[in-house]
Amino acid sequence: AIAKDEIVPFLAPFAVSSARGEPTRALIMTLCIAQGGILLGNVDYLAPLLAMFFLMCYAFVNLACAFQTLLRTPNWRPRFKYYHW
Repeated sequence: AIAKDEIVPFLAPFAVSSARGEPTRALIMTLCIAQGGILLGNVDYLAPLLAMFFLMCYAFVNLACAFQTLLRTPNWRPRFKYYHW
């Protein structure tokens, strides 16, 4: 989807879809990345990297919520059960 929307220009070759609409090239690249991680032989090498991506995602979601609250944008209406500044 990122390649198809042309957000990152160097991912353009992965935007090609099959006749059924499957992004075959992107799936093959994902398979290669996953196999590379598996062939390392030790998942402990991947754990810090995956944890850092998760923490960065969590941090940016919180940062976006904070900015929306501070800017008091009219379209920001959080529906989280436990939302509190």
